[in-house]
Amino acid sequence: MEKILLKNTFTNNFEEQQSYSKGCWVKIVNPTEEELTDISKKFNIEKEVLDDVLDDESVALIEKEIGDGYILVILRVPFLSNAGFVVTMPLGILFLTKKDLIITISKVEDEASNKLFSKPPLKFRTDKKSIFFSTLLRKILNQYMRQLNTIEKEINGVEKSIKNSLTNKEIVDLLSFQKTLVYFKTSMVGNKKVVSKISLGRIFSIGEENKELLEDALIDIDEAQQLISIYGEIIKNTIDAYSSIVSNNLNLIMKFLALVTIALSIPTKIFSLYGMNVPLPTQTNDFTFILLIILSVAFSGLAILFFKLKKWM
Repeated sequence: MEKILLKNTFTNNFEEQQSYSKGCWVKIVNPTEEELTDISKKFNIEKEVLDDVLDDESVALIEKEIGDGYILVILRVPFLSNAGFVVTMPLGILFLTKKDLIITISKVEDEASNKLFSKPPLKFRTDKKSIFFSTLLRKILNQYMRQLNTIEKEINGVEKSIKNSLTNKEIVDLLSFQKTLVYFKTSMVGNKKVVSKISLGRIFSIGEENKELLEDALIDIDEAQQLISIYGEIIKNTIDAYSSIVSNNLNLIMKFLALVTIALSIPTKIFSLYGMNVPLPTQTNDFTFILLIILSVAFSGLAILFFKLKKWM
């Protein structure tokens, strides 16, 4: 899917164009092989470059091809996988220096560029590389922070439910969060390298204001990396404690069942005694059955009371 967008400076909204023009933003999502070939020919970009961007394993990088007239920047952004946990995927940003337009390309819709499209900042411009990159980067980092906040809440919820847990659901949830944090950690390392290079102003010129924004972004990346490490350590410690908690809960249940079995065995012994085929005291009395029930309840109650006093139940 391809959209050609141009920001209207008067309405501060994007307008979809029918053809490419100077300063526009071409947003490409999940293109077909035919579309990739067409894009490659139109913008004189090797198809292998576009294929690399769409490869799930592509790492964050910068590729500047002066002769071919483009600068390729790949960032890893959060994405909810079909398996139900958050991973990261590559988002390619192509700055076409000769044609003076910007192309973003990804395999799936990403939240950051969608938010930028739906509600662009007042000073956002698609004809300025530094402004476009710093604004999109801010949206991507915000997305990371929202996901980390969600993971923190989920971890707290799992920690509460673990106390009485006897199943593997909580441990599976924690492992999925741990997997997400591993994706985030590796992606943040690559993203930081890319942002550091661009902040030097050697890839394309950046103004003083945008330089400050990129420096702030580097600080945010450091903060996100710290949170990732902290949450990873919390999950590791929680998983280590999980087996002990489950084992302890299981022991308590087994102990309770054993004590209940002992208490219930008392009536069995009494009735078994009077079930023997030998003469026994009061066996001909009409009230013997009621008396045996009363004795069974009384002795079982005393046994339970004894267990309570010993704090075994």
